[in-house]
Amino acid sequence: MNPHVPAAIICAMLCAIVLYLAPTSARGADWSTTDKVLLGSFVTLQVVDVAQTKQVLKHGGYEMNPIFGKHPSDGSLVLGKVIVTGAVYWIADTKPEYRTGLLIGATAIQAIVVRHNYIGAQAGWGF
Repeated sequence: MNPHVPAAIICAMLCAIVLYLAPTSARGADWSTTDKVLLGSFVTLQVVDVAQTKQVLKHGGYEMNPIFGKHPSDGSLVLGKVIVTGAVYWIADTKPEYRTGLLIGATAIQAIVVRHNYIGAQAGWGF
């Protein structure tokens, strides 16, 4: 990974691609405006989480998510977030009957993580 390109920017670009493709691949019922806003909010929170994690690591802290390990690389952070975002999108897209509930849950969980990083880890917004 290019050390001159912040992981948050790369994550934002990859997540933007997912959002760009989302409306074109939806099967069954179209996505409601509410669902699109929820997905956009989830993706935004994912990007903020990566930026906050990088901020914490930069100041000698560590990642608390055991999947990533205490000192994850930029590449593993971005890849992990892209995989999670893709999985949430895929499930929401293929199971429209659960879409809104899934997106509310995923967004709420990610909001709690970002809030914890902001207050508990004192990461600010990470930017």
